[in-house]
Amino acid sequence: SQLNLQNNPSIQPVLNQTSRHQVNQTALSLAWDVSQKASRDDWTEWMRRFAIQLLREAPSPALRATASLAHAYQPLARELFSAAFVCCWEELS
Repeated sequence: SQLNLQNNPSIQPVLNQTSRHQVNQTALSLAWDVSQKASRDDWTEWMRRFAIQLLREAPSPALRATASLAHAYQPLARELFSAAFVCCWEELS
């Protein structure tokens, strides 16, 4: 007999976790909008928000899992910015 994993309810959550996360390009384009940024504080806040949004949208489950922690602990968002950026960049059209 052949094992049918698609219809097995106990394995369905695992199968769903392995499906590819789609980057929300609209959310990212709103986050990377730089209009009306003038002061150093404006740019610092923009970078913080952009880094967190990149983590939220990253196709990597490991990066997405850090988004809420990075929101609370800014050095983590800065540290993971490059990885999240490259991860999202590869998915953008």
